[in-house]
Amino acid sequence: FRNYKKNVTENTELTHPTSTNTPKKSISMILNDSIVTSAYNTINIGSFIIFYSVVLEIFMLSGIMNAVNILFLPIESFLHIGPILSGKLAPGLIELSTGVNNIANNSGSIPQKILLINIIINWGGFSVHSQTNNIIQKSNISFKPYIIGKLLQSVFSIIYTILLSLF
Repeated sequence: FRNYKKNVTENTELTHPTSTNTPKKSISMILNDSIVTSAYNTINIGSFIIFYSVVLEIFMLSGIMNAVNILFLPIESFLHIGPILSGKLAPGLIELSTGVNNIANNSGSIPQKILLINIIINWGGFSVHSQTNNIIQKSNISFKPYIIGKLLQSVFSIIYTILLSLF
């Protein structure tokens, strides 16, 4: 990725890493900081996965997911997705691992499964987007190019998968 920065109006000056106002840290402090940060990020990512899995399950049980699936019928029809796998794309676009698992455990044809799984993996799901946004919001990197890139990546995965399935 390129370093796309947000439009920040404040003046931020770069300083040399060996600036005199930065206290030196010992190896044990650096190790401790990295472990704490890693644990925090792991819990944070796991929390997003659990949150979106619960939301997805609530949508499925309440019937909201049926309404969302209707929105994806034209796309599934265009991609010649059969009735067995119909309605499996939308959940995967919300939460990646649940969607991929639903498709993999279904009895649809292998090429259709590969196509849907490619779309979901390349899109990433709103769960993954939330995780990514949570990490990059601490920097001055814009989230918009990331979303556009993931959308383009999904479109290209459709094209490549269809072309490769012809052989």
